[in-house]
Amino acid sequence: MNDRTHGTATVRGMSDTDAHAEAMRLVAIRARSPELRLRDALDLSELMQAAVMAKLRERFPTKSVVELSLLNLARDADAARL
Repeated sequence: MNDRTHGTATVRGMSDTDAHAEAMRLVAIRARSPELRLRDALDLSELMQAAVMAKLRERFPTKSVVELSLLNLARDADAARL
């Protein structure tokens, strides 16, 4: 297994990213201002929410946007309990 350090946390797992490329990626992220890093995180969060909603729409094509949102909230609640 490969250990990668992110801040003070270590992630164990396999990675297909070369160690030098990963180090360069982290340098680039750390060089960004806190405001831009926050914007990046929010953009990624919005992208993931859209992907989840699209998948739910695919699985449950007859459900309304409200019903899909409730399914999404239930999924988030289940994940929080883990």
